[in-house]
Amino acid sequence: MKNEKFGDALDHIDYSFIEEYVEEKERLQKENRRKRLLKTAAPLAATFIVFFTVLGIVLGGNTVPLPSAPGDDFTGSMSYENIYVFEYGGKRYCAAFMNLSFNFGDKYLGDELGEIEATDNKGNTSSHKIFSSSLDTVDKEVFIEINGNYYPAYKSNKK
Repeated sequence: MKNEKFGDALDHIDYSFIEEYVEEKERLQKENRRKRLLKTAAPLAATFIVFFTVLGIVLGGNTVPLPSAPGDDFTGSMSYENIYVFEYGGKRYCAAFMNLSFNFGDKYLGDELGEIEATDNKGNTSSHKIFSSSLDTVDKEVFIEINGNYYPAYKSNKK
């Protein structure tokens, strides 16, 4: 078929078929673009989710919040045998440790701040001396004396 005959044949095609073809072609191109975007974005989104989950575990997994009252549950895997809660200077403090035989010693102690009433995790209340800390830490913990041993107590995050 010569070019002239082919051109004449195209002149006799119904334009509604051409418009339908063009619309269908545009719709398929848009659909293909969406599929390509989804194929690219889905693995990228999954990678970000895994990355931030691992980052959260690594950075936040080592911190176990201390309970603020006897009987509070821990969110981490550690459990403490001894928990003492008390108030001093209008702030609530918590000391939590594994056993009473461990002793920080008096090398970290500052001045004696006074005597407080502390409640342990069994609900028993007893009187204890507290001391300022000679450590230069952000929390500015205090030390509580229990049975002649000294343990750090931190400001509670609950009221």
